[in-house]
Amino acid sequence: MGRLGQETQLYPDRGRSPDLPEKEGSVENFNAKRKEGIKMVVILVVTTIICFILIDLAVQTVEARREGRVAVFRSRTETQAAGEARKAERKPVRSFRESDYRIPMGIFFHKGHTWANLLLSGYVKVGMDDFAQRSIGRFDEIELPPIGKEVKQGGRIFTIKQGNRKANFYSPVDGVIGSVNHMLLETPRVIKRDPYIDGWVCAIKPNNLSENIKALKVAKDAALWLKEEIVRFKEVMLGKGLQMVPGYATIQDGGEIVDGLLEFLGDEQWEFFEKNFLRKRGR
Repeated sequence: MGRLGQETQLYPDRGRSPDLPEKEGSVENFNAKRKEGIKMVVILVVTTIICFILIDLAVQTVEARREGRVAVFRSRTETQAAGEARKAERKPVRSFRESDYRIPMGIFFHKGHTWANLLLSGYVKVGMDDFAQRSIGRFDEIELPPIGKEVKQGGRIFTIKQGNRKANFYSPVDGVIGSVNHMLLETPRVIKRDPYIDGWVCAIKPNNLSENIKALKVAKDAALWLKEEIVRFKEVMLGKGLQMVPGYATIQDGGEIVDGLLEFLGDEQWEFFEKNFLRKRGR
């Protein structure tokens, strides 16, 4: 055997391509595997492209739906805003029954719809009664009396404002102003929420209480008087432009009164109410 043969025996792979299989069957297997690999690569690439396309479509769909929802939301918001504007133009009507009026026990009532609460300290707290605050409605401002001012029963003690209109209220007792509720200067609407406790207006040091009490109503007498006032209010206000007020039919039928009725009426009706319901002589 020559040297070449010896080298062949010693190095059987010499002279062969490392990429080629030794046998024909091995070549076919290699080619099949190679094709399979190429196929998998193609499938992977196509799948990746499809995924990107689907993701893009999903993003576009979400954005389109979001824009649609925003458009719908804006449309609904605009509709709601228009509805609120209409409600603002015609204030929502809230009515109340006679039983809704608050008459706390132990509170004395003046015929001008102010009240007096006798304190253990000897002072008398004063404020506006529930009938007045319900009839008037909105309070924009209140004018408090100066401390130290001397007042008489039936004399002006404080004033409330609604827009350009005013309503004066009158003292239920004689005496001197000892303190005022400064909280009402910032939030006069407290009177509407709680006219008999947090909504007190001022405290008076009385000097003729035994005589003043004779002109005031308390307990059952106060309840009967207030009922008469409600009936009178319905009757006299029916002929004062009430036909133009929302809820007029309810009042006309003897039912509930519209809360804040005077807000719906003009200056003439406002002045009529003040003159006939608030300006009452105490004696």
